[in-house]
Amino acid sequence: MLKLDLEDLNNLRWSLNTISSISQDDYNYMLAGGAVRDLLLNRDIKDYDFWVGKDSKNIPNLLSAGGLYCRSTYEKNLSNSVLFVMKYGNIDVVVVDIEVGAGCVLKNFDMSLCQVGISMSGVIYASKDFLFTVKTRKNFYTEPSKHVQRIKDKFPTFTHYQGELSEDIIEIGDINLDTGIIDIYDSELLSTLQQFHRECEI
Repeated sequence: MLKLDLEDLNNLRWSLNTISSISQDDYNYMLAGGAVRDLLLNRDIKDYDFWVGKDSKNIPNLLSAGGLYCRSTYEKNLSNSVLFVMKYGNIDVVVVDIEVGAGCVLKNFDMSLCQVGISMSGVIYASKDFLFTVKTRKNFYTEPSKHVQRIKDKFPTFTHYQGELSEDIIEIGDINLDTGIIDIYDSELLSTLQQFHRECEI
């Protein structure tokens, strides 16, 4: 079993509640990428990326919400599917030209270490490459970029390789948003994540 510390749990709740408060249909979103990875690996989180489709009925609400603004450039080097990003504190709302679902969203990331996400109901999805990367500390990326270099610097104990990424997306667990308990279905993955948590506590 894994459990989020109180600060991480409160920050996660805050980000989810913020999205819910400015949208009509919060289940149309997915929290994906580095924030989810860092929650699982017990790392500090910089920001929360929520993905939403361009045809979502929530877009007018987001555009008119206080504190949100459009940003025409997106430096995280994801894909051409990203149309624009709106920011609210340390929340990024990524508006994309695709259907928002675990498979479609996670395939947009440029490396295996980022191919993980949480639905608004707390279900955790990841690519098979993400599982392999966490278990072996071997990260795969599509092409060199500033984003890749930042990840290399952040995870110096990993080795990093250029290559193709898996399109196989699976459900790997869920987070109880009341208790902060993370239920990971794969016992080997759970053991590996527990090791990361112990390392961060040293």
